[in-house]
Amino acid sequence: MKRTAVLIIAAIVCYSGAGEHISNRDVLYTKDGEEFRGELKEITAEIIEFLTADSSLIFTREDVVSIEFGKQRPGDWWRTVDDIDDELLLKVIGYMPDPEDYAGENYIILFDAHEITVGLDGSIKHIHREISQVYTEGGKDRVALHELYYFPDIERTEIIHARSISPDGRVLHLDDTAIERGPINAYNPDYDRRTILKYALGEVATGGVTDIAERIVRTKTEPLEPYAEFFYFRDEAPVLHRELIVRVEAGAPFNFEEVNWPANWPRFKIRDEGPFTVFTWTVEDIPPIISEALMPPRAKFTPMIAISVGPDWDSIATEFLVSLKEADDYPAIADEIVKRIIKGKKKPAEKAAAIYNWVVEKIRYVDVPASEYSFKPRKLSAILKNQYANDLDRTFLFYALAHRAGIDANFVFASDHREYFDRKTPSLFSATNPVIKINLDTDTVWAELSSEYRPLGVLPEMIMGEEAVVFSESKANITRLPLPAPDREQIEETISAEIDKNGDLKGTLRARYFGNRQREIRGFKQVSDEEIRRAMEERASEIHPNAVLEECELNNIEKLEKIPELNIEFRVKNYALTTDKLLVFQLPGLDYSTWGIGKSSREWPVWFDSPFRGVHKIEIELPKGYRVYHIPNDTLVSADSVSYSANFEVEKRELIFSDDYSRERLSFPPEMYPVFQDSRRVQAAISSSWIVLQKE
Repeated sequence: MKRTAVLIIAAIVCYSGAGEHISNRDVLYTKDGEEFRGELKEITAEIIEFLTADSSLIFTREDVVSIEFGKQRPGDWWRTVDDIDDELLLKVIGYMPDPEDYAGENYIILFDAHEITVGLDGSIKHIHREISQVYTEGGKDRVALHELYYFPDIERTEIIHARSISPDGRVLHLDDTAIERGPINAYNPDYDRRTILKYALGEVATGGVTDIAERIVRTKTEPLEPYAEFFYFRDEAPVLHRELIVRVEAGAPFNFEEVNWPANWPRFKIRDEGPFTVFTWTVEDIPPIISEALMPPRAKFTPMIAISVGPDWDSIATEFLVSLKEADDYPAIADEIVKRIIKGKKKPAEKAAAIYNWVVEKIRYVDVPASEYSFKPRKLSAILKNQYANDLDRTFLFYALAHRAGIDANFVFASDHREYFDRKTPSLFSATNPVIKINLDTDTVWAELSSEYRPLGVLPEMIMGEEAVVFSESKANITRLPLPAPDREQIEETISAEIDKNGDLKGTLRARYFGNRQREIRGFKQVSDEEIRRAMEERASEIHPNAVLEECELNNIEKLEKIPELNIEFRVKNYALTTDKLLVFQLPGLDYSTWGIGKSSREWPVWFDSPFRGVHKIEIELPKGYRVYHIPNDTLVSADSVSYSANFEVEKRELIFSDDYSRERLSFPPEMYPVFQDSRRVQAAISSSWIVLQKE
């Protein structure tokens, strides 16, 4: 009771100092179900005085159910622009640009600043402030909705202030009821660590201004509790002013790199400030990124500053290998499992494949990456007992079992297309994907265990060709993951069909899937027959919108060592256009288009996540009494890393078509855009070409 009384008195003192400015932070709830927003002014044994924006209200103690006290933030007492006393905000809104100069934009960023303070003790303080103006309805969500992710055991977050200024000059503050904190992986309690803070500004209007400031404070940074940030300087909207200030205490392990930095942009400035060295990047009037089809990940082209805090890669390797030894608590069951799995297997490659297949089939995958939980693996006995694991723990399990089987393997962390990796900014947050490098006598095989649909040796598309760090004997070696040949990422389709004199088509599609394309079909092993049937009906409609599915069959989707395939029997009534003497139709199953090549030139590269090869063979038996009157010409387009060929043949009463599309590279720079356009145009022309049969 005494503690409650002290808290009430403290609240009176705090709020009574607010004077004539009502913050609207407290919420009073009455027995009648009403709620009032304002400030608590006074509370006694008999009455409660509560101030709202309009009046002072008196309630009896019995009429009030509860009072929620809100957080006071700087500037909460502002009601109009005349109340604002923040010099920076006044300067920004005093020199806002003419909206006519930014016609077509959803919003603009008037001011954006990040301030990082790196302490010698491993602490990091990050303050972010952004002031934006909304131009259209489409821009409201971007400036009104905000999220902060953090690890609550080593980080704390705070909304310093969040407000909007309406076009008529009113200042509207963040309502505490619009703030939500919660775990993002609560459905996986064993991996529930990362938390999100979400909040939304209310009453954001077109023409209005938003001003938010946030703080994240980290208490420690270690090799396996890494810190890295990537500050992008170009955005989807124009930026009038963007700056990054990093204060580094003498002796703190700080690393940075300017990435994709234009030659005509200002470089960083450096100065001393007591025990701190201060780095500052400031850029004005940054044009927006105009989105194009098939855009690359922004880490590939956007100017940014990459920073990390911590030791070099060798020190990270040392720490991680120690964590592997600590996590392997040598459960006897692990030895028994290995003996059972590799029984009868002689070659290391066979043993590795057997262990890989067992892990991805028996250990349920938990979709919480190490970057959202921890870079320290869990105990091996716990993983085997629970029979589920995230990417790191699944990979560690494979690594531990492989070593027990005498297989030479190294732990690897790979970056992906969305991440920036550089030797100069070491941090596991720039290479978050665990992989195993298997060293065979004559070959190297890579194992990535986040999916049960990929065979051993097939890497996910997102990490293909990316840099990785290999941990070996407390050392770190930088390497690049292989980029597979296009035929390793291939879809091969064969259609055997016949068309009758009425124009009806009946046929069979046989499709085989390689590499990552296998996930398109292996996933059906976990769904019902009814769901498979519906999916196959949709697949038949891709052959032709009016196609009717007759039969379907899925083969080899259970065993990873076999190539999965799909067989569909279908029919299409009135497939061909008919006249007294002609049958006219297009090739079934081809769906090429000119999507993505409409612009005459590009600013950014054309991007794909992986190489690819698509092969078609279509054999159509012609109706008796008809001959081929017209077929398209054979064609070939071939240039650096991309090619397409199409061939037509007629053998007796059969039309035979085959084509082959191959793309070796991930990125086509803007100067190669015409080559990519040519390939797409030729494909689209073949797909839309008409075949004409004439009655004999």
